[in-house]
Amino acid sequence: MPSPNNTNQLNDMHDNDLYAAPMTDVTLASEVSESHDVITDLKSQSTWRLLFLSTITLGIYGAHYMVKQTEVLNTHLEAQERLSETFTKTILAFSYLSTVALIPYSLMDVSSEIDQLYNTLNNLFSLLFVIWAFKARNRMNKLIGAHKFKGNTRWFHGFWTFLFQYFYFNYKVNQLAARNAAEPAQPPLDTEPTTSPPLA
Repeated sequence: MPSPNNTNQLNDMHDNDLYAAPMTDVTLASEVSESHDVITDLKSQSTWRLLFLSTITLGIYGAHYMVKQTEVLNTHLEAQERLSETFTKTILAFSYLSTVALIPYSLMDVSSEIDQLYNTLNNLFSLLFVIWAFKARNRMNKLIGAHKFKGNTRWFHGFWTFLFQYFYFNYKVNQLAARNAAEPAQPPLDTEPTTSPPLA
């Protein structure tokens, strides 16, 4: 059965939904298990490492991170809820394009038109990061049940998502992974002892 902390959290969020069907121990255990599974699959690295590698690669590593996390998220989502892999690959293409454009931009005297074009490209690149972060945030809140009890510590906040985008996403995943690791192991739902019949 799920631990008392998880059971209380899920029961509290269920009580706030007047139209929800009664939740059994099987339902609770299933939601807790799914939450743990997606967090475990998404945990990949420290946020400091992600920040360092994204900085020295001018965002290219961050774009690869989003592609990888999108693939992981999609394995836990229904078909109609999955993140577009075309969208994340577009972000990846923009990351390379922006970096390549930076080389002549930094070495040559450019006109105001080229300067404006580069700034527009860079701003669009940043906007795509924000869009991905919110898309991933919304799906995570649903996958772990946080959307049912906004304000809980498991909730992925919109304000921090806007400010730090995929860095906050990674930080939150690591935070939840640490919490899951600290929880006691969950016994199986069927706790009745099973014994083999005596040999004749």
